[in-house]
Amino acid sequence: MRKRALASLLAATAATTGVVVPAAFAAPAGAVVQAAPTVDDLRLALRAAIRAADKAEDAYRAAQELYVAADDKADAAEGKAKEARDEADRLKKVYEDELAEKEAAHAAIPGLESAVTQAQAELAAAEKALAEATPETVEQATKDRDAAKLAFDDAVKALNTGELRFEEAAKRLPSKKADASEADAEATALEGEAAPLRKTADELGAEADRLKGLWDAAEASVKTAQAALDAALFPVKISSIDVDDNAVRYPGKKTGVDITVYTKTDDSDADVTCGGFTFDLDETVSGVFAGGMWVLPGAPSKATCGVVVRNSHGVTASSSFTYDLQRHARIVSLNAGPEPVRKGRRITVTGVLQGTNTVGTAYGHLNGGRVSIQFRKKGSTTWSTLSTVTTSGKGNFSRAFTAKSDGTWRAVYGGTWSFTKATSGSDYVDVR
Repeated sequence: MRKRALASLLAATAATTGVVVPAAFAAPAGAVVQAAPTVDDLRLALRAAIRAADKAEDAYRAAQELYVAADDKADAAEGKAKEARDEADRLKKVYEDELAEKEAAHAAIPGLESAVTQAQAELAAAEKALAEATPETVEQATKDRDAAKLAFDDAVKALNTGELRFEEAAKRLPSKKADASEADAEATALEGEAAPLRKTADELGAEADRLKGLWDAAEASVKTAQAALDAALFPVKISSIDVDDNAVRYPGKKTGVDITVYTKTDDSDADVTCGGFTFDLDETVSGVFAGGMWVLPGAPSKATCGVVVRNSHGVTASSSFTYDLQRHARIVSLNAGPEPVRKGRRITVTGVLQGTNTVGTAYGHLNGGRVSIQFRKKGSTTWSTLSTVTTSGKGNFSRAFTAKSDGTWRAVYGGTWSFTKATSGSDYVDVR
């Protein structure tokens, strides 16, 4: 199968993928190009980065210790303040309950006084009735007077109890209010002491976070310096990529594409990412990786894929390639007629040229294709091209000829970079 080295396609790949050379690697016109750093330079840079990272770590850890101590102190102060506030809230609730009790007792006194007045009036009426009672009613009048006296005594007792309730609540209220006020003042003071401690802890925490960011940046610099040194000591370079771009795509069938990656070093693995999928290539010989992938129906016939080669030191090199599958072409519905035909009359050869669509799911009309009309005389083994026609908008072609002798007709499509060659079936015509 035909393979194409892709070294010459790198520019085209950059144009289709948008990959450009970073500005840091492009020297402006007239600028003095500095020499690339040596391995010793890279080692020195790595040591300097490690020292800077160590200092950044020490500064962060010292700041973190200060923050933890301040945070613990602030937590303790806030804990005391919360306990005091909870106690103040409890005493405030006690005071509010006592105040509500006093107000309720005070509100009940007028009703109790009214009840006493009512009971007193009823007792006076019962005593008057008893004084005016006849011998026949005196017993009942006495009972009524006794009941009225009992109700009056109960009303007086209830009034006395209500007044006592009010007086006791009023007596307790000042001390409850004083307890609540004192507790509130203490809680407020402790909250005031805790606030600056929390502010200090927050500031120390922010400083520790800032130093952690510097440490992280320093560690990243170490990794960058280590990667630069590894790249210098254990370089990886992709020499070229070969891709099988002569695989034929048939409608509704998956198409295999072979890929070979050549590198300058004995690397440990190579990955290809294409269409959102990543797969490994196998190292066939030192520095040569080979493998294949399937292009499924529905996927484009042409796409750009990425290649990453990685050695055991983690050094990588990347590149890309473009595959362009050949699409299958065919000639259908070939007909030469009429048949039989009289000698000297006209024979018309017709047919349709088709090619796989761009996503490999079906055949479509192949327009503008150059099709050769060939004839083989009866008894001969040689095909002769009598004419070349161009297919129309629906892939149709047609050409008329003068009937001279018996023979077989066919059509041949020469193919292009994108489409395969195609030969139609044959049609024999009897000329009389």
